[in-house]
Amino acid sequence: MALLEFDGVALRDPSVMQWSLQRVSSPDAGRTLDAKMHVEQVALKRKLELQWNAISAEEATKIIKAAKPEYINVKYYDYLSGSYETRKFYTGDQSVPVYTFQSNYKIVSNVAFNIIEV
Repeated sequence: MALLEFDGVALRDPSVMQWSLQRVSSPDAGRTLDAKMHVEQVALKRKLELQWNAISAEEATKIIKAAKPEYINVKYYDYLSGSYETRKFYTGDQSVPVYTFQSNYKIVSNVAFNIIEV
């Protein structure tokens, strides 16, 4: 089973996948004059930091295209639930540093971006 699927398409397993949970607080959250913190959580959202190292330009293109839509349904292993889940995400900025680009040897250093739950 693939570690990640974007809109039903299995991707090559990333070299790095860092799962994090973001707490979204209301605009009224913050510290009061007595220094007490008022979080006023309105939601918890997942964020996945993804990176594929030393891959072909062709594979990099496949990954970038899979992450191109404004929103993508991502199947991944969720560490809060302890099971595979499918959730809707959007993609942050993408980067692809080139390692070498010769006629028959095109390798990128990595493909890296974050996906954040909608």
